[in-house]
Amino acid sequence: MSQSWRGLDWLPGVLAGTATVAIVVSYQQAASALTFAEVRKIAVPVTVMISDQTGGGSGVIVAKQGNTYTVLTNRHVADKDTAYRIQTSDSDVHEAARVVKRFQDVDLAVLQFDSAKNYPVATLGNSGLSSVGDTVFSFGYPGIYDRKANTFEQRYRDSEGIVLDLNAQNGQGYLIKHRADTPRGMSGGPTFDAKGRLIAINGLVGTSSISKDIPPEIDEKGQIPIYEGKVELRIYTGEYFSIPINTAIAQLTKAGINVSNLKIDKTPPPNNSERIANPKNAGDFYLRASISRQKGDVRSAINDYSKAIELDSNFIDAYFSRGVAFAEVEDWSKAIADFEEIIARPSGDLKIYAYSNRGAARAALGDRQGAIEDYTQAIRLNPKEASAYYNRGVVHSDLDDKQGAIEDYTQAIRLDPKDASAYTNRGVVRAELGDKQDAIEDYTQAIRLDPKNALAYYNRGRTRSELDDKQGAIEDYTQAIRLDPKYAAAYNNRGVVRSDLDDKQGAIEDYTQAIRLDPKDASAYINRGISRVNLGDRQGAIEDFTQAIRLDPKSASAYYNRGNVRSELDDEHGAIEDFTQAIRLDPKSASAYHNRGVSRVNLGDRQGAIEDYTQAILLKPKYAATYYNRGKVRFDLGDKQGAIEDYTQAIRLDPKDAVTYYHRGKVRFDLGDKQGAIEDFAQAARLDPKLATVYYNLGRVLFNQGNRQGAIEAYTQAIRLDPKSATAYYHRGKVRSELGDKQGAIEDYTQAIRLDPKDASAYNNRGKVRSELGDNQGALEDYIQAMHLEAIEKIQLY
Repeated sequence: MSQSWRGLDWLPGVLAGTATVAIVVSYQQAASALTFAEVRKIAVPVTVMISDQTGGGSGVIVAKQGNTYTVLTNRHVADKDTAYRIQTSDSDVHEAARVVKRFQDVDLAVLQFDSAKNYPVATLGNSGLSSVGDTVFSFGYPGIYDRKANTFEQRYRDSEGIVLDLNAQNGQGYLIKHRADTPRGMSGGPTFDAKGRLIAINGLVGTSSISKDIPPEIDEKGQIPIYEGKVELRIYTGEYFSIPINTAIAQLTKAGINVSNLKIDKTPPPNNSERIANPKNAGDFYLRASISRQKGDVRSAINDYSKAIELDSNFIDAYFSRGVAFAEVEDWSKAIADFEEIIARPSGDLKIYAYSNRGAARAALGDRQGAIEDYTQAIRLNPKEASAYYNRGVVHSDLDDKQGAIEDYTQAIRLDPKDASAYTNRGVVRAELGDKQDAIEDYTQAIRLDPKNALAYYNRGRTRSELDDKQGAIEDYTQAIRLDPKYAAAYNNRGVVRSDLDDKQGAIEDYTQAIRLDPKDASAYINRGISRVNLGDRQGAIEDFTQAIRLDPKSASAYYNRGNVRSELDDEHGAIEDFTQAIRLDPKSASAYHNRGVSRVNLGDRQGAIEDYTQAILLKPKYAATYYNRGKVRFDLGDKQGAIEDYTQAIRLDPKDAVTYYHRGKVRFDLGDKQGAIEDFAQAARLDPKLATVYYNLGRVLFNQGNRQGAIEAYTQAIRLDPKSATAYYHRGKVRSELGDKQGAIEDYTQAIRLDPKDASAYNNRGKVRSELGDNQGALEDYIQAMHLEAIEKIQLY
């Protein structure tokens, strides 16, 4: 489905740990097929219940040697180092059943128990001969919730269905998709064909989902690192996955387990192809609809489900499946109508999933409160329904009830500790609440449960980056890319981190790859544009920002960044247009107001700049740079007291900014507050001892106070820091002259003239000192040059 919802990625299925509902369909069998009752007589004696102190599942007896019986089940049913109990169909409990083998590549395990009783063993079929549309039967001992007693217990259950897919590729060996109901507790139980042969081991519940990309977050540099995608609402589909028996036999053989005493019948199973080609009754149309939906022809499936309902108005499963199909094509209102049919009728456990699925449909239509109510009702009907807690957590998060979301995800994890998506989702919410370390722990646990979960690596990378673990972030993004080479967002975010680490070329390479994979991703163009600016390629940056605007005309960030580059290229009018558009799209963008103010100053519109800076301050009162800039403009407009106030506020917000102290010192000096000016210049020098202009101005104040020796020291330090400062030489020359160091004064004026040959004052003052030393010829030459320069200046001014 493409309907979006807030969250993270989902697994292809969840281990059969969600209490699901029996979909009982009366399939008319092919001529050579056994009836359900006949298969039941074969299956019940070989199906066993497996339990330990915390839970359980099912299994099937596949071999006997002496008094030792071999049971095949799922690894996730028998994954603890504990004692297991096996209960056979005669209700005998066999203690101390032992785990012989757990397979790592497939979700299978082998147990054995000893008994003097004679139990039958299952006949194995050839799963390689199965076909889509074949009738199958599931057996096992699911956990049943007794609402009156508020207790759970494992009870026998069976169901009938059909094969939907033989190459589902869900990992861990789950290749067969079918519609025979397999609720919690039936994991590890058998799937039989219509000749009563074991063809698969159950264990995985299928879900569909609806998801929404989380909106991008723009950092202070304008870069857009995003939590892309897919924490999802799950929709129960009534589909299950099992491991083919041929896979199990191969694993047993590879592990050195004796398979010679297995009973195997390799003849083909009965075929339903005629029923699919020429449906005659409600069950036939339901069968064909299910296969059409599996092939992706959802509209044809809906038509056939409707035909089945037309022929049998009480066909509950057809209503449910049609509702799921409507959801897949995002016809949410019709989906809701079908789920309400189930809710209104006696429908057993299917009612739980009707509430849950209606909740997803309501959420998709924006009725989040209605969705919460539906999930809550599903939980009332079955308090151990993990997916209902999971889904309610998604909606709580979307309603900004982060604490409620965490509580729901936590409960989902308690009920299904192997649900990697629940850990991932909880990690996202924890990160949003600022609990980044716990978020990382959740992502790490999700990775342990599902090492191929690219999204968990992706989100952990994002959180590591926020914790300033840039190298760890790059490693996680890189691993996400290894797992999913087409993961555009991972390239995008790795580019952001590379940019932070000053690897600008590497960042551009990542953004470029993100664009190749997703040419419509405006954020990647924005980020590449920023890196191009950093490398000096402003024209390339303009092109990237412009393309981002084409792709997303409502991207305030794209306009904002293009405005910055236009300003750097002295296109202040174009910059103002872009900043103005950014403000229209995001009226709360303090940065856009601030930068438009800068461009207005550059165009001489100081009053307009004051207005922009003031608005930026209203939006972001703790932005020191805006107070600093407004202070400069106020000073230019003659509002020196206003300038002092702004510089003072900027200093409160950023006490380590030497430049602001320097400017406040200049204004204080102009206002006659010489001591205040000295204090500001001294503090600026402490914060930035290499700021030459501070020492120059400190020299001016000290000179004005009569501290000529202090002034000389300050000017000397300014010259050390900036040997090309003609002004510093000039003023030191003046002080030296007043102190009687005439030769030193001449040297300073001479150096000032070398650095600025057009400084008439330096010639004039040097001439005066030369005259005082009796060098009348030298003095005359200097006076003439000074008058010559002054005359030129007057002519130019005229």
